[in-house]
Amino acid sequence: MKDEHKLHGKGTKAEIIKLRKKITDLEIEVKKLKQVEKALSEHASFRNTIIAKAAEGICVCHQIPEFPYVCFTVWNDCMTEITGYTIEDINRLGWYQIMYPDPKIQTKAIERMSRMRYGDDLIAEEWIITCADGQKRPILISTSLLESSDGQAHVLAIMQDIGDCKQAEAKRIEMERQLLHVQKLESLGVLAGGIAHDFNNLLMAILGNLDLALLELSPDTIAFSSIE
Repeated sequence: MKDEHKLHGKGTKAEIIKLRKKITDLEIEVKKLKQVEKALSEHASFRNTIIAKAAEGICVCHQIPEFPYVCFTVWNDCMTEITGYTIEDINRLGWYQIMYPDPKIQTKAIERMSRMRYGDDLIAEEWIITCADGQKRPILISTSLLESSDGQAHVLAIMQDIGDCKQAEAKRIEMERQLLHVQKLESLGVLAGGIAHDFNNLLMAILGNLDLALLELSPDTIAFSSIE
């Protein structure tokens, strides 16, 4: 009996040692998992910060069957600056409905987005949107089709506000037009100066000949009076 008890005691002690080792191993694994989870969280936070603070508008959306038919899941700060709407606004009011209030343009936009979902990506296409303040704003839109793990198709869109570029281009064209006008006036001035110079030379020659004629004519003649 004593021998059996000793064997049983040794077995229990060995099991306890094994159990403690398993617990230690589990604690190590849990610690590693927490470190990985923290790293992933920091990476996701950093990625989200990059997207949020990007200099261009970045958004991700997918199609839904009910109004407003498109749901946005990513909408960075620049998108709000460009449009004047938050992601909550856009999902409540609808992208097509408020960005393209003109029915014809709205239909065109929906048709274009439908083709894009089948691989016909937008590549720096210019569209005019209506912002929250009612102003029309030209933007360049580029898109890529993404697929999530559940098979859902998502659209990544990058939008660039080119309103300032358009204004700068219009000013440049106007300045070039004004410069061309000034150059034309300068050319006309040079031409007029040349003509006046040539005319003056002819006039001087005529006057010189008239002076010579006066020297040859008698003051009592009609010709002298006419020339004088």
